[in-house]
Amino acid sequence: TKLILLDSLLQEKKKMSSQLVTPSTAVTISKSLMLTFSGVVTLWYLVTPYLVQPHPQFNLDYEKYVAEKAQATKEANLIENWTKWRLFLGDDDRNFTIFSLQRSHVDIQEKNLMAAFEWREEYKSIISRDDTGLTVEREDPWYSKHGLYNHYYVQKTENGGIRFLPRFMFGVPHHVLEEMYGGADNIPITGMLTESSAADRIVLQCIMNVVTLAVVFLLYINNPPNRAEKKQD
Repeated sequence: TKLILLDSLLQEKKKMSSQLVTPSTAVTISKSLMLTFSGVVTLWYLVTPYLVQPHPQFNLDYEKYVAEKAQATKEANLIENWTKWRLFLGDDDRNFTIFSLQRSHVDIQEKNLMAAFEWREEYKSIISRDDTGLTVEREDPWYSKHGLYNHYYVQKTENGGIRFLPRFMFGVPHHVLEEMYGGADNIPITGMLTESSAADRIVLQCIMNVVTLAVVFLLYINNPPNRAEKKQD
């Protein structure tokens, strides 16, 4: 009996020596890596909408397009909507709509005018008038300064009017993009992590390779090869 017990202890010792880490350590490492992976993925989906930025060339191209398409006029106090959304102006007593790629003359006397897009009513632009023409004061949520949520801006024109312009391509009608670039191959695209989408794909592929190696490592420390039994066989 003592010999059998001693032999079993020796076999157990050999198995323990063949393992890279102890079973309890392997469980701890597995849980830690799983929590880290889940936390990083969750954080990525929560943060990325606030990190996205438009391609600088698109803003230059669209402002040039607008300048060419805008008709020269001496009419002052024009409000121009160069987005694909409807722009609602006014209040309960007086209200009207400026449709996509349209403009309207507004006579603002004493009372300020509130403007908001149809799908973002919490984004409010207070339009008033001074000696230089129309001015805009933004009353937006705190997140409107970041990423996708900062989706439009207001530009002042020479005749004292204002233009509502999109910051991202998704705010431009599709036919306008076709007219500007002639197809998807010519559209300027920027990456989220780098300056190009191709470099972004390389970074993401490297991350996936690291995840694959982590899975292989977890499988190894939880199911180590039994060298002692192989040698005995």
